[in-house]
Amino acid sequence: MSAHSENALRLKAAVNRADMVLSKPIAHHELLLAVRTALKADYAPREVLTKTGVELDPAQETAVVRGRAIKDLGPSLFDLLYLLAQHAPNYVTGGRIMSSMHLFERDAEVELLVMRLRARLRREFGREMIVAAPDKGFRLDLDFVQAGIGHA
Repeated sequence: MSAHSENALRLKAAVNRADMVLSKPIAHHELLLAVRTALKADYAPREVLTKTGVELDPAQETAVVRGRAIKDLGPSLFDLLYLLAQHAPNYVTGGRIMSSMHLFERDAEVELLVMRLRARLRREFGREMIVAAPDKGFRLDLDFVQAGIGHA
């Protein structure tokens, strides 16, 4: 399997919420890490998350930001938005995103998912809503969200 096709497979698995992806041949330590990660995973249902200007319902996968419903985010982008909103106004590191979303390659998967969510929110609101800092990670810009409440 080429590196390109392996990255595509891992991204497809992430988008479809696969718990994990292992490529052959599987190294012993990689298998043990995957099993440990799966055993530690928190499968408790997430609650509706409400922060100033943001309401996210995991059961319905609905997102309302600044009073506007964002439709058809898909599971991975919804999960990323939920994670960023959950930790806002703090930064979320690429490593935290990787572990929370069961990703394996930060550069390939995390950056692509963040880029897709940024583009989607920019298209909806005409402004950058995810702030990136090289040594900190990513955060949802709640100042923008708060400023827009009641104003579409």
